[in-house]
Amino acid sequence: MSDEQQDERGPVSWEAFNWMRQEIPRLQGEVEQLKRDVEFWQQQTNHWYMKANYTPEQIAEFQRRLSLEE
Repeated sequence: MSDEQQDERGPVSWEAFNWMRQEIPRLQGEVEQLKRDVEFWQQQTNHWYMKANYTPEQIAEFQRRLSLEE
């Protein structure tokens, strides 16, 4: 085994190193799914907060102002 290969994986067996490399895409996919879940629940929280604390007229005014800014 060359020194360069040893430096790349450190004091880890090839089996563990290969397993780790295969886990990276799966874990990255999980992270992306969790980010989508967090975004969904933030939207849900905002929706129900607005519904509980503002009248439909106030919400319509907020939406009108938001559309003017965009």
